[in-house]
Amino acid sequence: MLTCTLYKAHDLPPSEIAYWRDLAAVTPDFASPLLSPDFMQAVAQVRDDVYVAVYRRGAQTIGFLAHHRRPNRFARPVGAPFSDYCAIITAPDPGFTIAQALELAGIDRFHVAGIVDPYGIFGEPIANATPEDAYAIDLRDDEPGNNVVKKLAKNINRLRRQLADQVGEPRFIIGDDNRRHFDAMIDLKRAQVRQTGLHDFLAAPWVQRLMDNLMAAPKDGLHGCLVTLMAGDTPLMYQFGPRLADRAHPWISSYDPAFGAYSPGQIFLNDCRMPLKEAGISWYDLSTGQQHYKPAFCNHHSIVHNAMVFSSSPAGRFKQGFLKAGRRLQRAIRPVDHLLNRIDRRMDVIASLELDTVARLRGFTHAVVTAPKRKGSSDA
Repeated sequence: MLTCTLYKAHDLPPSEIAYWRDLAAVTPDFASPLLSPDFMQAVAQVRDDVYVAVYRRGAQTIGFLAHHRRPNRFARPVGAPFSDYCAIITAPDPGFTIAQALELAGIDRFHVAGIVDPYGIFGEPIANATPEDAYAIDLRDDEPGNNVVKKLAKNINRLRRQLADQVGEPRFIIGDDNRRHFDAMIDLKRAQVRQTGLHDFLAAPWVQRLMDNLMAAPKDGLHGCLVTLMAGDTPLMYQFGPRLADRAHPWISSYDPAFGAYSPGQIFLNDCRMPLKEAGISWYDLSTGQQHYKPAFCNHHSIVHNAMVFSSSPAGRFKQGFLKAGRRLQRAIRPVDHLLNRIDRRMDVIASLELDTVARLRGFTHAVVTAPKRKGSSDA
């Protein structure tokens, strides 16, 4: 019989953490730092709503679901909205569904993004799922390539020469531990967010603590990996996110607009492959979003799904039916369908970042007021 034991993050037994790592080690789809127990523990250091549902059949543990437990039996993946990937960590042939797993864990609704489902727990097709393209730079080959066409490559070479002549020779610092560079990266990103009218996803206190903790973490475990593109002694661009072993997952990308004429983003993505590889990184995961440039510079593509999934309990089925009715109504008013989807995504991001009512209301108000400024801008 399938059972579920719910643990607060800090109470998960070391033996279970070790088995979680074992399961991830034998399934490449679970290798992301975001699906590791280390990431769950890092988030639990800055939030008190992190739980792990441990599924067992008899005495044998067969699966783990890390999540944030929110009011009204609602849950999000641990670290949301930074959880670009979400999964129930299991061995092959787990023998249960997401609906059963949620019911046993006391969850009616689970809002998931980037579903990783090698063993079919979420079902196929995933109900109400929205597919998204995810991209990565696979560095396991001796000479990892990309999809940059000749015309673009020629332009990047021209810009690189101009940069070298006018500012300094471009070079990378992988695992940059310069705190001034880290602070500059954060400041530049927050300035960009303010300019575009998007919600400041780096303002929430728990997010600030998470980023600081990752930056300060020892490099032999899960830690924040800052990659800095320099021109001589001048920093131009930064990417930052968690790294675990040979896998890195940048969340934040920012550049100094004073050097925008050199297209530092294109130089960064075109030239970063060998420096990353030499630093021991074999997989640089750029995930979803910003689709206009990733296909050219990445050599791995996959499709992940975003969805609201429901438990098999009566309450879960009722809430699923209510959502389907709302979706039918939304599709019936097609002129505003896309707008409503955008609003829904934005409100969910704000709700996942801001943990108290006042901060959420402030965020929702800001979203409404700045809507004209965002028209035509990216949601990334």
